[in-house]
Amino acid sequence: MKIIGIGELKLSSNEGIITHALGSCLGVCFYDPTLKLGGLLHALLPHAKEYPGDFNPAKYVDTGIKLLLEKFINSGSDKNNLIVKVAGGAKSFCQDFFNTGAKNIATLHQTLKHLELKITASDIGGTQYKTIWIEIATGKVTVKSTHYIAEL
Repeated sequence: MKIIGIGELKLSSNEGIITHALGSCLGVCFYDPTLKLGGLLHALLPHAKEYPGDFNPAKYVDTGIKLLLEKFINSGSDKNNLIVKVAGGAKSFCQDFFNTGAKNIATLHQTLKHLELKITASDIGGTQYKTIWIEIATGKVTVKSTHYIAEL
């Protein structure tokens, strides 16, 4: 299984992809069942424009989702075939003041609407940190928190 960290994204046509410690961050999975191609983004903050000196688009929900879509299109995907599943966006104690999870979720919805993509399944919000992974052969996406494991 390929592991990605904060501000990273990966695509794979064979090996699964996983990311850990999604607090207020979002884990965004795209899957193209026709190509058997999966991708995962671990975005930290909502908007890249708030950090003009940072040139890592995968660190932000808005630019990270656009980059993930671009990589799928460049790999031969039709965006109408994409399955979108998301986890994270929690409200954690230390980040409550900034409301980062809620801002990430709002930006997620705005960005997907702008790109004409719809969420197929999600586990967003709450107060628990989560891990999300995608199995490429089946497109199965699983979320694990301290209290449960669930397929999206």
